[in-house]
Amino acid sequence: MKPIRLVALALAFVVAAAAGADELRFAMNHDARDELEFTSRAPLESITGRAAKIRGAIAIHDPTRLLGDSVDAWFEVDLTTIDTGIELRNAHMRDRFLQTADYPTATLRLREVTDAVVADDAGPDGVRAVSALEPGVPTRLSILGSFRLHGAERQIQIDDLTVTHMSASDDTKGVRPGDLLTVRGSFVIRLDDYDIERPRGLLLRLSDKVRVEFHMTAATGIAAPSPSDE
Repeated sequence: MKPIRLVALALAFVVAAAAGADELRFAMNHDARDELEFTSRAPLESITGRAAKIRGAIAIHDPTRLLGDSVDAWFEVDLTTIDTGIELRNAHMRDRFLQTADYPTATLRLREVTDAVVADDAGPDGVRAVSALEPGVPTRLSILGSFRLHGAERQIQIDDLTVTHMSASDDTKGVRPGDLLTVRGSFVIRLDDYDIERPRGLLLRLSDKVRVEFHMTAATGIAAPSPSDE
């Protein structure tokens, strides 16, 4: 094979690799089936609350190259919908601690994937590393981002973000329109980091550490909303 042809083939390969796969875009907008849950475990009391009004958008720029800046996602939670199962406690949570009149939403942003694995009995620790999003296969990501709450924004890392891409079919059309992306994960925050004070009388009833868990389904057939802070 002539050198000039080898160079042409190499250039074509580089261009094809750079082009990557088509970007995937998903959105969600206040579907009651999406849920964020927080848990506070203090010495005298454990509190679990839920918020069901969540909206957001997810862009996976190149599903064949997950690592790095491949994801651009945000999820905004309406904190005025928090329900802990007790109306008086709901009011205290919204008015005294979260001050939702001034800070009605919390926003999670995700942007840099540092690790991606799928379950594999033959692999070390029962998983294998992947670089691409495999349709229909739950993929666990470690991802960097930020969480904004009570007017303060802090960097976070989520190590158990599990996403599953499902192509549109007769089975999925009753859930959301278009392709689906299920998103599940959790992280822990400290209230002090977000300038949320706990009255001294509640130090044994409301922990400074709060675990946040979420389970959501976004779809390509939903128009992407805009974040409130834009």
